[in-house]
Amino acid sequence: MNAGVDVLIEKPLAASLTEADELVKLAKTSARIAQVGHLERFNPAVRATVPLITQPMFFEVHRLSVFTPRALDVDVVLDLMIHDLDIVLSFVNSPVKEVRAVGLPILSGKTDIANARVEFASGCVANFTASRVSTERNPQAALLPAAPVHLDRLRTTGRPRLYRGR
Repeated sequence: MNAGVDVLIEKPLAASLTEADELVKLAKTSARIAQVGHLERFNPAVRATVPLITQPMFFEVHRLSVFTPRALDVDVVLDLMIHDLDIVLSFVNSPVKEVRAVGLPILSGKTDIANARVEFASGCVANFTASRVSTERNPQAALLPAAPVHLDRLRTTGRPRLYRGR
């Protein structure tokens, strides 16, 4: 930004809130754009789901991956779960009321599997599981708006599956 160019920053944006605030300040003072690369938000299946979610009440999100020796400098929350947190926060549009979370290192020195439950002021609840030590890759989400929606992010057709309740 000091060189006069806009930047797309890979997640995580920074290692601390202080560092993130410094980046925001630098972008403002240099009149440059700094954007975090939350590209999953633009996945065709996620984009197709946006009009279906008007008053979300429940999310069950699983992002499971097999172990690979990439991104071991950050834990699974900043490597994988961060995408789902970003998507759900954009859908819910309500302040977070409470967060409960747990994670464990399994094969690396960082957290390799994590589970989080986020409750929002609107009453919506979101459960997240992220793992990079699973036996198979399985990035899926179940959303409960007016009619349940199943979102399989492995498919890039842009068509979420709808399950009609009784």
